[in-house]
Amino acid sequence: MTLPKPLVTRVAGFVILIFAGIFLSFFCGLILKPLKGSTPGSTTPYFVLIGVILFLLPEIIIALCLIFGKTAIEIVNGQLSRLYTLGPFRYRKHLPQKRIVKFTINPIESSQAQDTEPMGTLIAVFEDSSSKPLLSGYKIATLEKLASELRQFLPQFDMETPNVEVNHYTQAGWQDLPERPPNCAATIVEDSYQTVINVPRAPISRSPAAQILRFAIIWLLITTLLIFCFTLLPESNNKKPHSNEMLDVFFLIFLVIGFAILGQAVKALLTTASITVRPSSLEISIQSPFHTKRISLLNSEIKAIRVVPTGNCNNTNIMELQIHTHTGKKLGILSGRDADELRWIATCIRAKLNKPAFSYEASEGEEKHI
Repeated sequence: MTLPKPLVTRVAGFVILIFAGIFLSFFCGLILKPLKGSTPGSTTPYFVLIGVILFLLPEIIIALCLIFGKTAIEIVNGQLSRLYTLGPFRYRKHLPQKRIVKFTINPIESSQAQDTEPMGTLIAVFEDSSSKPLLSGYKIATLEKLASELRQFLPQFDMETPNVEVNHYTQAGWQDLPERPPNCAATIVEDSYQTVINVPRAPISRSPAAQILRFAIIWLLITTLLIFCFTLLPESNNKKPHSNEMLDVFFLIFLVIGFAILGQAVKALLTTASITVRPSSLEISIQSPFHTKRISLLNSEIKAIRVVPTGNCNNTNIMELQIHTHTGKKLGILSGRDADELRWIATCIRAKLNKPAFSYEASEGEEKHI
């Protein structure tokens, strides 16, 4: 049974490969060329280059494995083993020679914001209560199907007992918070026909978006300082500034990332919203510094409403309110606000629409951030 790497894993491999290339280009342009020019005919720059390549080699191999590698689960003489394949190269790792009593599937917490059903890890549990992970990073439904197929080929299983245990994930952000939090800026106007939730601008003193704003400012300050160091210092030493296109692109990318983070922080702090909830429909009006957005959904179109993390800044989760539809779309709103405030808003909406925080209904779609 051979499985390709999940898409998220492949993207991570591409990111590692890109950063390795940027680092190598940065090193060659900033250090290797000046070193080669100052010591013409010397072999020292080449030894330095070889050392840097050897330093980056493990990262490059890991990236190639993440992008092109495959994992196979083999059963030989009633025992499981994992076979890792990368082109012509193969590596087989045997599991402990013990009797497997069950398979357990645990969800990966960090995948909650990306998928309706989270990614998981398939774990083999042995008769002495020890365990060993088999696969990780695949959808729980895929792992559950794989575990059921493995049961048919392992003779130690009693097919009449449930030997596949799935631990579905629930987090605090999905639980109801009926009481309005003391630091909540949102207000509610409720009558027998509809509920209107007014969400003003986020207080900068207690909004997680304020941490993103500080991070973006520090990012831009450091990037600007580096640009001045590499452009003004050569001029102060009466030297012609060294021209390196890759270095310019490197700084440009960091500036773009910094301003993008700054824009997201400003948007989160200045966004206001009005949410009108009726038993048959949900209407949302969002005003931000960059655009005004209106959303209208019927009750029958909505599958689940919950609060999930969409990122992390200084060990603080950045939360948002997500509305999941039956077509698989995920509408993310009010990102960067206080977590308890979002939980209370989600509780009010779910109560009026009679919707859950999580549904195991299988659906695939795209996620839209508003």
